[in-house]
Amino acid sequence: MIPIAFGAAAAVFFNRARPGAQASCALVLGVVAFTYGGLAVAEAAGAGLEGHDYTGLLLLLGLVLFGLAV
Repeated sequence: MIPIAFGAAAAVFFNRARPGAQASCALVLGVVAFTYGGLAVAEAAGAGLEGHDYTGLLLLLGLVLFGLAV
C-alpha cells in the first residue's frame, strides 16, 4: 500500500520537483521495483512462470530508474 501511495505522489509531483528530489524519487522507486522484480524471479525459478510472474518480471526495469538516479 505504501509503494502505491508513494508512486502516485511521485507521478503527480515529479515534474514540479527540483532535480535532487527527482533523483531521490527515482532511486527509491527503482529500488522498490527491483526488489519486487527479484521476488518474482525467485518465485518463477521455484514454481515456474504463472500469470502474475510476467508482470513481476517487468518490474526489473527498476534498474533503469536506479541508473537514472545515479
